[in-house]
Amino acid sequence: MSNYRICGASHRGKSHESSGTVCQDAHFYLVRPGFIIAAVADGLGSSKHSDVASKIAARGTVDYCAGKINGRMKENEILPVIKSAFDHVDFAIKQTAGDDLDDYDTTLTLAVFIQDDLYYGHAGDSGIIALRSDGIFEEVTEQQLGSGHGKERPVYPLAARSNWVFGRYGHKTRAIFLMTDGIINKAVPPLLENQRYKLDNAYLYYLYHNLCKKTDIDEWINDSLSRVLPQEVNYDDKTLVAVVCGTAKIKLQPKEYYEFPDEDEWNALREEQKKQLYPYKYPSSEPDGPGKPDGPNKPDGSKNRVSGKVIAALAIAFAVTVSGIFYYTTDGFDFRPPEIKVLEAIDNGDYTEAYDLYTEKVLGDPQAERFVNTVLTEKIEDAYKKFNNGTITFDRAMAVIGLVENSRILDTEELRQVISDISLLKKSKDFFILAEEEMKNRNFEKAFTFFGYVIEADSNYETAQIERESARKKIILQYLPEIEEKIDAGDYEGAEALINSTIKFFGEDESLTRALERILTLESDEE
Repeated sequence: MSNYRICGASHRGKSHESSGTVCQDAHFYLVRPGFIIAAVADGLGSSKHSDVASKIAARGTVDYCAGKINGRMKENEILPVIKSAFDHVDFAIKQTAGDDLDDYDTTLTLAVFIQDDLYYGHAGDSGIIALRSDGIFEEVTEQQLGSGHGKERPVYPLAARSNWVFGRYGHKTRAIFLMTDGIINKAVPPLLENQRYKLDNAYLYYLYHNLCKKTDIDEWINDSLSRVLPQEVNYDDKTLVAVVCGTAKIKLQPKEYYEFPDEDEWNALREEQKKQLYPYKYPSSEPDGPGKPDGPNKPDGSKNRVSGKVIAALAIAFAVTVSGIFYYTTDGFDFRPPEIKVLEAIDNGDYTEAYDLYTEKVLGDPQAERFVNTVLTEKIEDAYKKFNNGTITFDRAMAVIGLVENSRILDTEELRQVISDISLLKKSKDFFILAEEEMKNRNFEKAFTFFGYVIEADSNYETAQIERESARKKIILQYLPEIEEKIDAGDYEGAEALINSTIKFFGEDESLTRALERILTLESDEE
């Protein structure tokens, strides 16, 4: 299957970043002669060791299937292997968990792709979306959720064996996307459940198009998942594994296939959902009747589709997608709307073009403005972090900040603060280097002083504190012989002055306290 491209990435969600929790998603895939196997798993957030369970599930099923399946097998041979793979990892997780099985809950979705045929196993609220050879995107699996609505609906994990689903997809496919719920809920928005088109087809086409064309698809997909648009912040972990046929031609659907509700229509759908979920809160609402305008729940579902105002475009990026924005034009797809062009111009150093584009095409559009400002803010914050952890040099970090500064788009006060912070951090790191050199040269007093200049925000801070304490003890050891010499010579006043001076600059120490006690004892004996 050399004409197929495969990539995957897992990205930690904002909620886990803020709490210091690891990413609980996992993915794994293998390419074998004649077939591809891929899996995604989403550890349940309420389970303490769900990240361990998700890794066992994803890796275990893929490895198991790779050892049992070959490219010549038929449906009645492949599906039992997938079922056995689920049994295999379910047992492995139980063995690992022991008596703490509730701490190891995870979902699992597996795909075996053989010569355009898709076989799958599924448990939980992740899922698979396929691109058929006729250009239609279709959700292959359904999210397995309990009763309720929204986030209150419980997920049926891998441990709920009675809910496992295995099957063969009934169409030839040109691409498959395995997604955990952090991203599949963007590709299949719940609000579109009763609409003519239930998927965000434009976003899916955007993924497919880029994965066919990009040179480094692993880097692109990881970068794509790491972006979060400001008005559709996604706090959940996100995982995507994509398999695309880069050489196949697919039929482009009519433009209405890629339409998406604009902001007003999207809000209307939200309001209608609230009416259905909480009818007691809307006692005056009435169904559509003769002489009344069609409501959002027209029986054929067509009313909920867009009226042609926004076509596969900005609303998709800002209302639903987690990465990328594009328009549909008479010439086909244009993946560079004004705000993206602004960012590209900044990256290319075309500051005048970036500023003109921003003032002419972006200003006045609150969503586009927030998007540009958020990306630029994240860019400079990322430069600061990477310099702090040693990933990039100070000059490189300042070059990135300079790109943003020269664009004249971001608030100057905010930029000045970042420049001030990173300059202070640079001095801190310079002092840390000097301190380490002085330690090697046994100039402990200088080392002690320089380590004291390392700021708390510096990634070296903890090490600096440990080394500073080490330098302090070595300084005291250097002063002790002189103190003892003065005591032995009967120069108690000189010894006491030296002790007090050492304590003043380098702090209390047991050895200094014992020296003071010795002076007091000797003075007492002489009296």
